[in-house]
Amino acid sequence: MGAQTSPSARRRWLRLGPGTIIALIVAVAALASGRLNEPNKAALSAGRVVYEADAQGRMRRVDAAAPPPRPLALPRLWKPEPRMVLDRQSELHLTSGQRRTVAALDAGWRHDRAQLEAEMQPIATRAGQGAGAESETQGVSMAQLRQGLADYSELSRAYDARRADYWQRAVAVLTARQRRTMERAPDASRRSEVTR
Repeated sequence: MGAQTSPSARRRWLRLGPGTIIALIVAVAALASGRLNEPNKAALSAGRVVYEADAQGRMRRVDAAAPPPRPLALPRLWKPEPRMVLDRQSELHLTSGQRRTVAALDAGWRHDRAQLEAEMQPIATRAGQGAGAESETQGVSMAQLRQGLADYSELSRAYDARRADYWQRAVAVLTARQRRTMERAPDASRRSEVTR
C-alpha cells in the first residue's frame, strides 16, 4: 500500500504562517487597486528622447514632454444692435432727436433682421434634413447640401454686415462723450467695437 498521509500532516500543509497571509493580503489589494494592470508612465517613456523648441526655435532635449497648453477661454461674442443704445438712454442722456433717430434705426434693423431670418430658416432646415439623410436617395445630394450651406453662409454674412451697419449708424448719432460712456458699459467689453 502506498504511503497514507495522516490528518495531522494534511492540516500542517494547509496551515499558513503570518508572512504568507500578509503577502496574500498585499497581492489581493494590489490586484484590486489595479496597480498590477496599469502600466507605469515612467516605464513607458523610458528610453525615449523628447525634444522641445525653445523661444528662439532651437531644439533642446527635455526629460519629459510638457503637458499640452490649456485652451484659453474665448470672450463672449459681442454683436451690438441699436437697441443697446436705447437700453442705456438715461445713462447716455440722449436728446429727443437722438432717441428718435436711434429708435428709427432699431425699428429698421428689427424689420431687416426678421426678413433675413425668414430667408435663412428654410435653407437651414433643408441643410439639416440633408445632413441627417443616410444616402442620396433619402435626402439631398452632397452638391445640394454644399450649395445650401454656401447660401446660408452668404445670408449670414449679409445679416452680420447689415447689423454692423445699423450699429455704426446708431453710434454715429452719439457725441464723443456718449461714445466713451458706451465704451465703459458692462457688455461693451470690446471697446474698439463701439467706435469702429
